[in-house]
Amino acid sequence: MDKLLSDTNPSTNPSMAEDTNPSMAKGDGVSTEVVPIPSGPPPLPFLGNLRDLTGPDGGLHEHITRLVSEYGGLFSLQIPSGLINLPTAKFGGTVVLADPELLGELFQRPDVFQKRLFKHSAIRQGLGGQGLFTTDDDEPIHDQAARVLLPAFSMRGMQEYFEMIKETTAVLQQQFIEQGAAGAAVDLHPLLSRYTFDIIGKVGFGRDFSSLTGRPCSFLDRFQEFSESSLRLQQGIGGFSGAFKTSKAVAAAAGGCPFAKKGIVKDMATRMLTEPDPETGELLPDDNIVNQAATFLIAGHDSTSTAITMLLYHVAQSPDVEERVYNEVMSVVGDGPITWDALGKMKYCTQVVKENLRLFSPAAQFVKTSPPDQTVTLGRYVVPPGTSFVCSTWGLHRNRDVYPDPLKFDPDRWSDENAAKRSPYAWLPFSYGKRGCIGQQLSLIEQRVCLASLVRKFHFRVDLSTKLEVTAPLFLDPQGIFLKCVPRAEPVERPLPSVLPAAATAPSQPADVGEVEALKGKRLVVLFGSNMGSAEDFADRTLTTGKGFGMVAEKHSLDKLVTAKVMLPKGEDGLVIVVTSVYNGQPPDNARRFAAWLDTPDAAAAVEGVRFAVFGCGNKQWAATYMQFPRTVSETLESLGGLPMVPMGEGDMDSGEAELSFTRWQVSLVVALLQAHGARIPDGIKETLYPKLPVYSIFHKVDAKAEEIPVATLEANLQEAKRQALRTFLAGNQAFLAEVSCNREQLAAPDRSTRHIEVALPDGVSYAAGDHLGVVGGNPDEVVFAYMDRLGLARDAVVRIELEEGSSSSTVPLGRNVAAYAVLAYHFELQQLASRAQLYALSKLACEPAEAEHLRTLADFGRDNSGEVQGGSPDAFERYVLQSRRTLLEVLQEHPSVEVSAGAVLGMLPPMKPRYYSISSSPKHSPGVATVSVSVVQGTSPTGRRHLGLCSNYLKAQACQKSFPPSVMPSLPGGPSGKGMPLFTFVKDTGSSFRLPQSDVPVIMVGPGTGVAPMRGFIQDRVADGRRENVLFFGCRDESDYLFKDELQAWEADGSLKLFVAFSRKEGTPKTYVQHLVEQEKALMVELVMKGAHVYVCGDASKMAPDVKATVARLLSEAGHGEDCVDRMAAEGRYCEDVWAAQSF
Repeated sequence: MDKLLSDTNPSTNPSMAEDTNPSMAKGDGVSTEVVPIPSGPPPLPFLGNLRDLTGPDGGLHEHITRLVSEYGGLFSLQIPSGLINLPTAKFGGTVVLADPELLGELFQRPDVFQKRLFKHSAIRQGLGGQGLFTTDDDEPIHDQAARVLLPAFSMRGMQEYFEMIKETTAVLQQQFIEQGAAGAAVDLHPLLSRYTFDIIGKVGFGRDFSSLTGRPCSFLDRFQEFSESSLRLQQGIGGFSGAFKTSKAVAAAAGGCPFAKKGIVKDMATRMLTEPDPETGELLPDDNIVNQAATFLIAGHDSTSTAITMLLYHVAQSPDVEERVYNEVMSVVGDGPITWDALGKMKYCTQVVKENLRLFSPAAQFVKTSPPDQTVTLGRYVVPPGTSFVCSTWGLHRNRDVYPDPLKFDPDRWSDENAAKRSPYAWLPFSYGKRGCIGQQLSLIEQRVCLASLVRKFHFRVDLSTKLEVTAPLFLDPQGIFLKCVPRAEPVERPLPSVLPAAATAPSQPADVGEVEALKGKRLVVLFGSNMGSAEDFADRTLTTGKGFGMVAEKHSLDKLVTAKVMLPKGEDGLVIVVTSVYNGQPPDNARRFAAWLDTPDAAAAVEGVRFAVFGCGNKQWAATYMQFPRTVSETLESLGGLPMVPMGEGDMDSGEAELSFTRWQVSLVVALLQAHGARIPDGIKETLYPKLPVYSIFHKVDAKAEEIPVATLEANLQEAKRQALRTFLAGNQAFLAEVSCNREQLAAPDRSTRHIEVALPDGVSYAAGDHLGVVGGNPDEVVFAYMDRLGLARDAVVRIELEEGSSSSTVPLGRNVAAYAVLAYHFELQQLASRAQLYALSKLACEPAEAEHLRTLADFGRDNSGEVQGGSPDAFERYVLQSRRTLLEVLQEHPSVEVSAGAVLGMLPPMKPRYYSISSSPKHSPGVATVSVSVVQGTSPTGRRHLGLCSNYLKAQACQKSFPPSVMPSLPGGPSGKGMPLFTFVKDTGSSFRLPQSDVPVIMVGPGTGVAPMRGFIQDRVADGRRENVLFFGCRDESDYLFKDELQAWEADGSLKLFVAFSRKEGTPKTYVQHLVEQEKALMVELVMKGAHVYVCGDASKMAPDVKATVARLLSEAGHGEDCVDRMAAEGRYCEDVWAAQSF
């Protein structure tokens, strides 16, 4: 189904202007000659490429995917008209497109590349006319219907539909129980087809078809036979058409719609019958209502049933994925209900759904056509008139250049880190832009609810009777999948849910403050831009809040600001709030005039001196244009002289947490508004400024000692900690208990230490040069013991910990016997600076009034609400904590009247995070071993506190194994297992961000200090491959910290390396840094860059990396390669940085 995002205006959007010179194409700001589109397989006379697209070895989607793997993401074909079921031009050429960059350009030019030919297709006739899915861009009825229907898919609508989906899913669960009884296999697709059909009946038409429970449904029965006879489908549509027309007549006579459900949001049927087009003021024609109804009944259930069928099929084949889904669901909600907010927290479930849609998109391709009377370009390719682009989602999603090992079902491709490395146009199961699926969010919610609900109740496995057959009557139709579903046994120990009933729903409004004297009579102008209603809902909330303060509040659409010439309050006279959505990067329908007005002198005069705040509503599924219009509004208002009260807020509708984001933003705005007018911040609002900290309950095992804990319990605790870590930093990584085979000092300086550490890798764990070794260390003993003393815990105490309230991301094992020392050593950060939230919590626990007042003062936010030093006069928190580097422990020691439980302190502490070290070896040189160079951090804070780098000192102590302190394990220094204190490590794939080039081009490396570590791995890798154009700029203080000197000089001697060393503190040598040597070797740098060199920089992010980048940029600019040469190299992956923040104490 198609989604109307916005009309476009080529006259105001240069990227959408028509190509006027097909001999030139634009790229990187430089005109280049265009070239013809590459040819695909050679055609046959008369038949063209028909043989390449048909045959018994697969459907059209599979044949095109095979061709993409052979000919790349862009190639032409010859397809005789009418011989395959694709709406392509009769006289223009046909091109297969599966390249994300070219797809991105195609979608950004919707005036040029359009849906033009569906009106001539057989599918159009079979579906019953002009529905959203079947109309073309040049048919006005599409945009009219979309404007009428779009509000039904607002966030408010999705929340209402969510409850109906859960209700239907409960029926589905019972069907799995009944059909899977006695070990029988469930025929998956027919069951799920009825499931999604019942849902679309409820949310779209207010009808409960009850097909899941066996009620006869002639429409659905006929649809199941569509692949054999489209005539029967047409008869089914016709039967429904008559009923629908009769219902419409009854509705007109009765003044209501018999399909309407009780609720806030009108369903699709009600909207089509009663809501006029907001632009034309006309109701949809009767025959079009019938067409739209048929489209939604078919497309609204068929594509989603296919998606869920393959989702459960893939999960059933991947027990490890199923278990991670189960663990996530149980950790978020346990046995409780799956709420709207809870669903948004199930990140891994979303990853699984996305990976399934990548591997098996129900819509295998869509078609866009260039202008029939004009030659245009796409990228650097010339496009003849009337060219049809078959945009293959299967070819794109299985393109090896985009997705390594594309046939593997790997949900970790969709972690935030991995997904950010790909183009936003690399995943298009719902298409994109103006014609993107209007029901995308509804479908994704169905899939996520179904997955979470079923996996929580069942184990799924593929039955041997399965014989998968895929046909394509409309969407892909997978038949013959049979699953065994085994109800889960009740677990002995459940993971506690992180979303508790009390915290499941964020408040929709800040705490009620009542009238504020300083704000009485001030004007509040709330402006909104919205197609679907979500942004207007948020606007209404700000209006209610302002009226409650006693402000004179008014609300207008953004366009009405222009047409009605609304005067905006300036300075202390009031506030302007803008809440707007974005549609494919463009403004909503009721904000187009406003968008144009922002470029006029009238806007500059109206906005100057206006206090404003902007909140944007968007969807990260459309990553390329996410927040584009709200951000433009915010930046333009500020550039015109407006005064932003708070940073722009962002609500991601895809996350399920947009309401929470809005509430947090609104609270910060209220605080800023009150502060700007000198009003006191009420306690009710102040409380919301601080995150709610979890509270643990700690039970002491009085007669137990740490060294008496059974080895089996210790092993179980480690596995539980690992399972908890899989929700955060271990997602997609394989952790292992490391054995350190070498740990030696690399420096000759007595006051400093850098350790060379070698770790043996277990079977199945590998890495590439440039990857990181993640290490989970332990807090220094002296810090752990200081906490234990403050909390009254014996050094060898054994405790059991439960989460009393709130949510926790710590890896501490819950409900198990564990050494108190281990809890503080391994699971919490003890040396981080105190936070305002911690200070505010302590202020309520101080018994001495003076101490309580001091802690409250420290916790208060300044006008910027940031908690960071902003220059000028620092506030109390900045002086006491940030400048003096005080930790929570120091605050507790300096405020002895604070009576705080050990469980409350644990809740205040941040969870332990891994540290990452660049691997300094190559598997081609040292298979089975990963080495790192670790600078051991030690220092003294301004308060005199001795600071020991957590992980570096822990690693330094790993001579072979680190013994437990004698006070913890008096008779067992190696612990009950005899293996000492564990060292958890894992390989962190840096992906394409810091990798050697595949081709034999020069490599330039810059790495002072331990920044040389990955360069050593790179050199080992290149030498093993016989690649000798390697240049290293290395920096050190003096000869005492010249790391890997012998190895580097040996490579230099045999011609494998050009080595340049900068000494910054060597006696008798001018102070020299790596950027100075880079500048001295200007000619070499320019020469190698011209040969395609890749540049790698590793080290300090605050000074070294920016200085090196500026130097390289200046050298290349002076050589005539442009001021943006380095930026272009970075975009191409040829200038790569692996940098870290400098350590402060």
